[in-house]
Amino acid sequence: LLCVSAALVSLPETVLADVMYQFAFGALGILGAEGGHGTAIVAGGGGAGAAAGHASPKRATVSFVASISLQVALMLGSYLAGVLSKRFSSRRVLLWTVPLSAALQAAAGLVGLAGTVDSVAATGAMVGLSLMVLPPLQALVAQVAPPGRVSEAMGSVGAFKCMASLVGNLFVACVTPLLQRTGIRNPLWILYPSCGLMTLCAFVCVLRLPAQATAEGMGKGSAEKEDDLETASNVSDPESAAELESTAGEAAANPRGAPGSRGALIAAV
Repeated sequence: LLCVSAALVSLPETVLADVMYQFAFGALGILGAEGGHGTAIVAGGGGAGAAAGHASPKRATVSFVASISLQVALMLGSYLAGVLSKRFSSRRVLLWTVPLSAALQAAAGLVGLAGTVDSVAATGAMVGLSLMVLPPLQALVAQVAPPGRVSEAMGSVGAFKCMASLVGNLFVACVTPLLQRTGIRNPLWILYPSCGLMTLCAFVCVLRLPAQATAEGMGKGSAEKEDDLETASNVSDPESAAELESTAGEAAANPRGAPGSRGALIAAV
């Protein structure tokens, strides 16, 4: 389930990263001013050539704005996910961030249709914030993996993420030309809600993941230590307390000793 969750989260990430710049150019009306329409530009004379020359630096500006907004939002989102992971479990943070990431991805396509530079920046920021789901997902791998098999679990999840990225690139290469033939103005916005829906499917997988066994084991060990300390503090007889302290010292010095060491400690009480 964790590998499937990683794949469902990574595939939309790849698809949106591939189409974001083309989507922004199309929303601003600066897509195809050169290249495929080069003949029309030459035939149109100086006016068309001036328009093409003006579109090129504008595309550079739009690319810069989209890239910077995405990176800044990714940095802030990762920091926020780290702060939340310190106070809550990675599984709980993941259950919160997956629906949020899905909503951000779906809304990014609608905001980008406004056709302004500000909307491009907002789209990039939404896509960057949607990637805040990755840090708690990576932390959850180490927590739910069996003891001694963390590296194996990391490798398996990484393999699924790489396969999802490959499928995402192939999906963009095959589906984008088909969308362009539909006649819809800037049809790439359809991919944003679709990617949000795919990310939301990961919520079901995360919901079925078991709680962290490691954290439970640590909690039980801490509870046992607290019980021992509380028992020792409740001993009023000095001789019994000294005997208890001696038995506890022997058990601490030989943690792999006889199985009855803890029984002896209890008997001393």
